[in-house]
Amino acid sequence: MIKREFTIQNDNRETTEHGTASMPLSMYLTRFSRKTAYAVPWHWHGDVEILLVKRGSVRLELKSRVLILSAGEGAFINTGTLHAMYRESQESCEMISAVFDPAIIAGSGTASELKYVLPILKCGALDMLPLEPDTQWQLDILVALRDAYSVYARPYYGYELKLRELLCRIWRRLAVHLKNLVEQTGERTYDMRIRLMMGYIAEHYMQHVTLEDIAQSASISVRECSRCFHTDLGMTPFAYLLNHRVRVATELLTETDMAITDVCFAAGFNNTSYFAKVFREHTGQTPRQYRESASQNDPLSEN
Repeated sequence: MIKREFTIQNDNRETTEHGTASMPLSMYLTRFSRKTAYAVPWHWHGDVEILLVKRGSVRLELKSRVLILSAGEGAFINTGTLHAMYRESQESCEMISAVFDPAIIAGSGTASELKYVLPILKCGALDMLPLEPDTQWQLDILVALRDAYSVYARPYYGYELKLRELLCRIWRRLAVHLKNLVEQTGERTYDMRIRLMMGYIAEHYMQHVTLEDIAQSASISVRECSRCFHTDLGMTPFAYLLNHRVRVATELLTETDMAITDVCFAAGFNNTSYFAKVFREHTGQTPRQYRESASQNDPLSEN
């Protein structure tokens, strides 16, 4: 299994190195086991990402938009797009993904980059594109992605050329079928304020955090702070703060032997009863049940 490790800055930019300078591509197999409620936290990156769900269902969230992907379905996630992924149902699920620098398609400064790559990256209506197997050109992308993972997982002499061939096949499908959308849409814009506020929460979640604190981190009013969270994430700042604290708690429960009371305070909660209530609302289990279920043997959690 090729596992993806996340390193995220305070502005939620993922700083994980995907591939190398000579081969800027990494492919991953991500398993959302029954013991994992929060699999891929909110983040963004300069690379593009294409994914395919192999088993179960995945909840993909971005900018107040939620997409439930079932087995056989996938998505294209454009550069700079804030997104998060969770296990949608009680069953375990599995997906493959390719994260790569678009320069691998046509180089930098070439006619092909200017004509086929940059317009897609800059398209204001293309933060994410669902990929469905019932649409032939989208199915072609999903099949090429699956084939690319097979090559990547078992490299042979010349595999780099085969990977680039498959990525170019994917990009050609995107360029041809999105041509009208790209030509009719203005360029994308990014609101750095939401990223600053998410970064503030990531740094201060253990402390007492107020709405005023979050707004001040981006030098905006409380009202504008609430609007940004609603527009970009579809939730209130406080709801995002709670989500972040619960995600931290799940990691502490599964990765450490800390007492549940200590987990409560380490995750930023100051009351064990309230912690248990919020945790159950988010995961469907008490903290103790969550830890016990995590300790049980789950075949999908093994490499």
